[in-house]
Amino acid sequence: MDNDGERCGTSTADSTNEMEACTVTWNFVERQMVRSDCVRDDQALRDLKKYFWQYREPGVMFECEKMVMPRGKLAPVPSNESVDHLSLKNFNPFTIPASYLNFDLLSDSGTSSLTNEQVNFKETYHGIVPSTDVFSYAGSTPTRDLRRAAAFCFGEDFNFYPTLQGRASEKMLLTGLVQAGVLAPGTTILSNRPYGTTKGHIMAHGLTVKELLPLPSIESYYSAQDPFMGDINTTAFDAECDFSCLLMTITDNEGGGQPVSLKNIEFLARKTHEKNKLVWIDGCRIYENACFIKALDPECKDKSLRDIVKDIVRVADVVTVSFKKMYSHSGGGIFVNRRSKVLSAAQIHGLDVLIKTQTTAYYGNGYNSYSGLTGDGMIEIMSGLLLCVNESVVARRINDVCYVSSFLKNMYGMPIICGGHAMYLAADQVLPNVKTENCPAEYLNAILIKCLSIRGCGLGYSIHGGRHIDKSGNVCFSNALPMDSLRLAIPREVHSREDLLYVLSLLGEVYQEGILENLCAGLNPENYVDDCFYHFEGKYTLNDRVEFDDTVNRVAKVIDSVNSKSIYDYENSPYNCSIL
Repeated sequence: MDNDGERCGTSTADSTNEMEACTVTWNFVERQMVRSDCVRDDQALRDLKKYFWQYREPGVMFECEKMVMPRGKLAPVPSNESVDHLSLKNFNPFTIPASYLNFDLLSDSGTSSLTNEQVNFKETYHGIVPSTDVFSYAGSTPTRDLRRAAAFCFGEDFNFYPTLQGRASEKMLLTGLVQAGVLAPGTTILSNRPYGTTKGHIMAHGLTVKELLPLPSIESYYSAQDPFMGDINTTAFDAECDFSCLLMTITDNEGGGQPVSLKNIEFLARKTHEKNKLVWIDGCRIYENACFIKALDPECKDKSLRDIVKDIVRVADVVTVSFKKMYSHSGGGIFVNRRSKVLSAAQIHGLDVLIKTQTTAYYGNGYNSYSGLTGDGMIEIMSGLLLCVNESVVARRINDVCYVSSFLKNMYGMPIICGGHAMYLAADQVLPNVKTENCPAEYLNAILIKCLSIRGCGLGYSIHGGRHIDKSGNVCFSNALPMDSLRLAIPREVHSREDLLYVLSLLGEVYQEGILENLCAGLNPENYVDDCFYHFEGKYTLNDRVEFDDTVNRVAKVIDSVNSKSIYDYENSPYNCSIL
């Protein structure tokens, strides 16, 4: 369909002169991309299947790898300063100074460390392009090369609009879809499950969202018959008639980071298009999802991650991504499919105008905008995509998350669900005597911050519970959840597997000591608002300061005891693991 969009493909987007001006840099970028796309790592894929899936099967014994982990080097013993930090900041993890933390597991979004390969890529690119070009107000070389890189990684059939991050992408897309008349306020979006802020943006645009996938429990996770727990049940989907859009979130972040199968995506997209409805893919962790598909779906074992990603987005009408989950510190994007089965040429043109108008009004940089991104930021996004297409890099990172999760489950019996980018603790089972209304996930998080200098993010009842006060003044929840989830998201290329095992095994020791099981006080959220955004700025108060301070002291003693041992020996355990 013809329109005025800024296309991913080089053959349709740029004039001959523009292509010649960018030939040198794009040839460099393309060579790096092709080389990375050709990397294969069969062993890493076998390990992924084992750590993520096979260890859940009955009778399969967890095999602990031989490794040496230094004890005591992080010394995460609480100090008076840390106590003051947490007390002054209303027990909200988002307000804790990052400099205090040893392990910041709040999010994996934009928290990666750049690899040597990325640094070298950026330095070489800067060596080719003059700084006046890199930071040009309009028409910079990095802008055009980023569009080519997007085409390489996602396909050439899309209009591509760079944004500052994923949240900006979904906000601008939803505004465009509503104003272009594609989605009407009051209609319903069906989804496996939107992320909390995505749901907030949907509601803010006058739409509603219906989740078709129940949240997993510890029991359902370990008894699952299919590893693709992010899939929507096709029977449940067929029963839905009154909706305007299908939103597939991959991976299912708030449902334990679970992958979605290619078969499920293709089937649901076909059914949705038969009803002339829109298909929207939230692809924030799409390359990790592709890695799961390659490792777990025999029909895709010979495909590259890039091929699988193109198969996924090909069936979508619109796609949003966050490059902050793709080894970059900033950036996002909107993709509009020019071969859409439901969007007309006029609607695609309307979206083009509306999205560009928003980038100009909100972020500057002119009508043909790159949404406030700097030239250096766009170069970094390309360096991140370089890692995304490398199956060894992606699989190795997933393996670290899955291995540590399996270790905690098998060594300490911790109630934990493993996803591609994070571990999800059932905080209500770790703190079984803390009432739901007293925020078990947020209370456990506060203990981790004070005692271990770790912070995670509560993704349970605080977001999905529908907390409210009834007519009698009692706290009630509209939704019963299988667990109050505390997510520990693992930043990319930051922590070694050994360091993660070290610090999280301290939590395992505390859990095994039984210190947490008798706690009952919890936290009280002040002026709670059920808008999917409360956890960013919410204020919590302790229900029992004495219990909390006593817990901090008891945990410190356990940590001191563990750190005082020159050799922490699991050699006689069934897992045969020695830790120094």
